[in-house]
Amino acid sequence: MPRIPQLDLLAAPSTDDLLAVYDNTGDATGKATIGSLPVSSVAQTALDAKVDETNPVLNGTVTGTAFLDEDAMTSNSATKIPSQQSVKAYVDGNISPGAIPVKLANLEYTNASVINAGTGDIDIYTVPVGKQAIITSFVAYNSSVGSITWTPELYISAAYYKITASTTTNTITAVANNASRFRIVLNAGEKFAVLTTGTGMSFWANVQVWDANANVKRATLLSLANGDNTLLTVPSGKRVILTGSNGIQQPTTVTGEAQYFNGSGGARTVNWYLAPNGSAVGSTTRVTTSASVADGAVQTYAGPGVLNAGDVLAIATNANTATQIAIASYLEYDV
Repeated sequence: MPRIPQLDLLAAPSTDDLLAVYDNTGDATGKATIGSLPVSSVAQTALDAKVDETNPVLNGTVTGTAFLDEDAMTSNSATKIPSQQSVKAYVDGNISPGAIPVKLANLEYTNASVINAGTGDIDIYTVPVGKQAIITSFVAYNSSVGSITWTPELYISAAYYKITASTTTNTITAVANNASRFRIVLNAGEKFAVLTTGTGMSFWANVQVWDANANVKRATLLSLANGDNTLLTVPSGKRVILTGSNGIQQPTTVTGEAQYFNGSGGARTVNWYLAPNGSAVGSTTRVTTSASVADGAVQTYAGPGVLNAGDVLAIATNANTATQIAIASYLEYDV
């Protein structure tokens, strides 16, 4: 059998031959194994670093066209990396405390009801331990055939306080009450209740409840003296947003709300004041006209909703009574 020329070239090469670089002269002796080739200092540094591509570690500073130090974020790139300083500058310059959404942990909606209630103070909903809540809407239904008078209340500091005028229902009629005065922040152990004069009423309340949040607060005066009464002073380094008909969410306008409730004892003359930092509470800082609030009625502050450090929200009445209360629910932020 004739010998195939150059068959020996098909033999398996040695490991050194596989890892070899040949010159282009055709001279077999012009090869050199990888181990004997010189390596650039840059390549050697990369090899020595042994970078793990799945868990890279970057030390020092980052440079290059893929890295941006751009405070205004005008390029709006979907592929480039901003600096820490740029992110902070953009957030500080474009998002005010009033625009920051409130993050409520374990937020849920539920309802509470009492069917065929008796007389006196009837507890509708009690805020659980470690929670805060607001009543988002409320319905009372007279299921009897008699005339019944009922009044919504809050149970705060071991006492019941009326928060609206009494309502009398004479027929089998549902009465909806969705006013902002029910959307007051309630803390753990506090209650939404109803005072009734007869049996047969049924009550339903829709409730928004969440884990207690340090940014969600309530200022409360459970009795008012004759004269000026400070409801809220914004602490140094803080900003406050009064809330109202939107519950604990930020108001859609700059108007905020606070509530005055005249529980009993006759009509009261009421004024609201908003004194900027360094100003005194008085006629020059009054933000509502004098109003005569009847026994059992409500008077709402509807002035500026954003208060800065040192600002004072106050209310003045013309008589002392323990049944008068003033309440403001609000969000508080660092500035």
